Amino acid sequence: MSNNRDKSSNRSSLIKDDFFSLLKDASALVKAPLSWTRKTWMMIFTFFIFFFISIFFIDNNLRAWILSKRNPFFDSIFSSFHLYGKVQPVLILFLVFYLTGLLFQKEKIRSIGYNIFQLFIYSGIIVTILKSLIGRWRPFNGVGAYYFTPFVLGPNARLSLPSGDVAIAFVLSSVFASLYDNILWKSFWYFIAVITAIGRIYHDQHWLSDVLLSTLITVSIGLWQNHRIQLKSKTVN
Repeated sequence: MSNNRDKSSNRSSLIKDDFFSLLKDASALVKAPLSWTRKTWMMIFTFFIFFFISIFFIDNNLRAWILSKRNPFFDSIFSSFHLYGKVQPVLILFLVFYLTGLLFQKEKIRSIGYNIFQLFIYSGIIVTILKSLIGRWRPFNGVGAYYFTPFVLGPNARLSLPSGDVAIAFVLSSVFASLYDNILWKSFWYFIAVITAIGRIYHDQHWLSDVLLSTLITVSIGLWQNHRIQLKSKTVN
């Protein structure tokens, strides 16, 4: 009986620690840009202006080209990967890994669940805020790539940039790809995310620039997350 109480107390302590770690890491992520040098800021600004903005000018043409390639084979491929970018699989995988690791005291398994949830929350908040601030119209509206209604909460047809589904896909792929330092393993997981991203354009839900911005946000936070994990590991050791 005492042993069971000790395990229960330990689990409660782990959950509490993870919660405060989530808040602490969020604070560190928000403050991270404050430590960037002027050179770093200039590089980011240059990239955004000369690369990302230029993508807007090919959105219409790329959409037309991809839609022209629609056929039953591609329909089945992109429909098969449609669920990979949805909220439900992320929450299910988070609960499966986190609770399994918690119940059986497997730190590595629990950390996978925690990392999925952490990256999902951080990237999700940023993507959701940007969607409302930018208010870009989705391609199926038929008004073109340059139609915006900033500062909106909906409808969904006006919340195109960036893509939430693509962000979710790269959440899962970033976490699972980081588990092993193997090029084939990493390529497999990122391939799934890329197919999901292309599928959002194929189904006329997003522009190329939508999916690229989501990818950039999630992968960047994922790299920051991995760096943070390594720092914590060195501190413990």
